[in-house]
This record gives sequence, structure tokens and C-alpha cells, in this order.
Amino acid sequence: MYSPLSRRLSDRLPNVLLPYFLFALLPFVYTSPVQRSTLLAGTVILLILVGLAGADERFKERRNLDLAELTESLPVEPASQASSPTSLSPATASSVMPTATTSSISSAPSVPSSSPSSSRVVKKGTSTRKQSGVNVDEIIARLGLAKQETNETSFITLATQAVPPAQTTVLLLHDDRAFLFSWIENDNVKPMFGNLKQALQQQFSGKLADLKDETITAPDGPPVNVLSFFDPALSAERVIFLRVRTRLYEIRIAKNGEGIVDQLVAELSK
Repeated sequence: MYSPLSRRLSDRLPNVLLPYFLFALLPFVYTSPVQRSTLLAGTVILLILVGLAGADERFKERRNLDLAELTESLPVEPASQASSPTSLSPATASSVMPTATTSSISSAPSVPSSSPSSSRVVKKGTSTRKQSGVNVDEIIARLGLAKQETNETSFITLATQAVPPAQTTVLLLHDDRAFLFSWIENDNVKPMFGNLKQALQQQFSGKLADLKDETITAPDGPPVNVLSFFDPALSAERVIFLRVRTRLYEIRIAKNGEGIVDQLVAELSK
């Protein structure tokens, strides 16, 4: 049995080599012996080249045949499966992709907003530092008051328990008690003042009088929160609280200080 490749070569080879044989016989008929030997050598070389060309063609056809047989033996994958992209379901995606932890999200540093509403323009020659307030010692000296140490505890000290603690002293006018004066400076003075008012409201008695809780805004000064009252269950003296900027003042007014207390409040409110 001949293979299809051998059968095709046997059919094709005579047709390919016949012209070369006829061409090779002509010189032997019409040439001399010397020329015949030269032509014979050339003919042999030509036949070798033709044989190599045939072998090369046979090798190419055999390789193409083996490739065709190999292709036919492979299973054909449906086009819908071969061309469709891989899709991850939620369950598959969760198993492949790492899950972000809460700690990595919470540890990221926050970025401040750069919106126009949060920006402000600072004029040349001005300072952005918070104004701490007036010089208390200068005001006391200007009003003719003198300091005297005391062991009394102010409402500010009891309610805030801040560190450093409030400064508390007795102010004398003409060597007589005029005020119990206590004050503190703190960036959180506003919530401190709110806590103080709430604590006082819980302690007010039925004899509470002259209660005022207001905010005074002057054209050339800061807003001032004022709380004043008289309650003999809490103090024998009338009490005034002032919140100005980052400071909180407490003034308990003795009889000797009634005539000067308005000046003291006005100076502290600047």
C-alpha cells in the first residue's frame, strides 16, 4: 500500500524529470567527447540539485500533512466559550480580591478641605493670633483696687476643675472688701461656661432673684456672654459671670463694690 504522499510524488516525479533527461541527452548526440564529459558533469550536478529540490518539497508536504492530522485530532472548543471574557460573580470577586480592613481606612490621614468658604484672607500687617484679652492687673490698679489672698473657692473652680486652675483673689477698695474675683483662660472656655450654667441651674433655690442671661455685642469690642443672679442659698453676694473671648470671669459683689462694678465689667469686656 502506498501512502497518499508517495502516490502523489510517483505521479509527479516523471513529469518533472522528463524534460531534464531529454535536455541532458542532446549534448551526447551533437558534441565532441571532451564537451560530453563536461556536460555530463554538469548534468550530474543538475540532477543532484533537482533531487534535493524534490526532497525539500516532500519534506514540506509531509510537515503540512502532519500538521493537518494534528489539527483534526484536537477537540474544537465552542466559539461562545472561547470568545466570552471571564466574569467574576460577587462571590468569586470576594474570594479573589483582598478585603479592605476598617483599620486601614480609619488610619488614613484626613485631608483638610480647600473650599473657598473655608479660606480667609489676612490683610498685610495684621496677626492671626487670638487676642487673649486685657491686662487684668492693670485694670485692678487703674480702678484703685488692691489684691488680697483668700482661701475661698469660686464657682468657676468648682464647676470646671481646669488645669491650670482659676486664679481667685479678694479685691479691696479702701482696705475694705469689694469683690471676690476669679478668672480662667482656656481655649475650651465656651463649653466650660455652658457646663457652669447647667450646674448652677440645678442648684438654684426658690429665693433666686435678678437672674439675667444675655449676650452683649459692642460695635468696637468682642461679644460678651453675661450671667448674673442673686441667690442667698448659693452666695450672700450678687454674682456676675462674663465670658469674653477665651476667658471666663466671676465677680461676687460686696456692698463696698456696688459703685465700681460697672466700670470693672466694662474694662474686662474689652
